[in-house]
Amino acid sequence: MKIAIFIKKNELTVLHEEKAHVVIFNIEEDKVVGVENINLEEQDKKSIENWLKQQSINRIYLSEIDNQTHQKLNSKGIKVKTLESLENDKLFKSLALIIS
Repeated sequence: MKIAIFIKKNELTVLHEEKAHVVIFNIEEDKVVGVENINLEEQDKKSIENWLKQQSINRIYLSEIDNQTHQKLNSKGIKVKTLESLENDKLFKSLALIIS
């Protein structure tokens, strides 16, 4: 499974934020086996759904998302978790420790 966390200044941010940084975690058998730090290029931001699929991302964490984009990502098999739903997310809490 691959998880992308969208951050800016060490805080979750929105999907299309300028100067957003993406941390991608590759997880196998509940263990982090790889981490990538990516600064999205402008062309990637314009077709973020395609970029996520090209990177084989299964889940994203971000601060908030509009319903239309959320549904579009879900239809492509990408689960979305926003700040509201992360309070009790054990996986996010453990990944956040790695980022900080």
